[in-house]
Amino acid sequence: MEFIAVKKAENKFDKSNVILSECAGLQIHIGGAMIVNPYNIEDITKNIDCALQMLPEEREQRLELAYSYIHNNSTQKWATGFIEDLKQNPEDVVGNDTRNKFVGFNLQSTLIRTQNQFRELNSDRVAENFMKAKNKLILINQEGVLPLIQKAPSASIKESLRILSQQHNCHVMVISSHQKEVLLNWFGKSAPKLGLAAENGYFYRWPTGKEGEETKWDLLLDEVGDNHWIQSVRDIMANYSAKTDGSSIEERESMLIWNFKDSDPEFGTWQAKELKRHLETFFSVLLLKIVECKKSVQVV
Repeated sequence: MEFIAVKKAENKFDKSNVILSECAGLQIHIGGAMIVNPYNIEDITKNIDCALQMLPEEREQRLELAYSYIHNNSTQKWATGFIEDLKQNPEDVVGNDTRNKFVGFNLQSTLIRTQNQFRELNSDRVAENFMKAKNKLILINQEGVLPLIQKAPSASIKESLRILSQQHNCHVMVISSHQKEVLLNWFGKSAPKLGLAAENGYFYRWPTGKEGEETKWDLLLDEVGDNHWIQSVRDIMANYSAKTDGSSIEERESMLIWNFKDSDPEFGTWQAKELKRHLETFFSVLLLKIVECKKSVQVV
């Protein structure tokens, strides 16, 4: 950072270049820098040679891009942001007003913190109120709620959803990040009265209630924006996949998903947070939604 600031003051951007290690925390923020694997001599040599032969105009453009981040993110701003992050934690985190609890099993478990006054729903009371209600709406998030056996819901789950969706005045909607075709293959015939929302609700359809009648998919948004960002996001995700064993990229019509469910849980989570910050830095001017989920990072 000091090197870039000095070269700006000396007005020597056309004679300078920045090469950063991919292990450096700063590399995700400094746009225009050349990124190398510090353990790969061939990679380092190639990038140094490229830097020496680079045209002055490109050098200046790269350094201007790098300087823009430094200029807009001072040490004071970083310190303020750090303090604000600390303030987001409960003030009584070490007191007796909160409790921790694991939800789920094995690698799928999640640690949550709640107030001591928090009480879990009583299943008997929920069932009683459900039977008394005149109209019911049940929204089910497929990921994390409906387990998959060999990458598909089991026959018992399909049958349970079929029975539930056939209850009088009961509307059931399954929300999933999967594509329309996948959801139709899973539930189209086995539970025809089930509402489906594909790609986290970007596409959705309600059953008509008439046996054998095909229902159409509706769009959440009437107008779809320019998807020129997809290739750039895919390239960044591919870079993180190359460094995260077990991760993969899934592409939908409206979104890209970086999935790390088969990666080391701790390292995968750390990489997911880095990826989210990386994407937020580079695409802050676009109307993109970047969401860090339990085992994935989704960009819509």
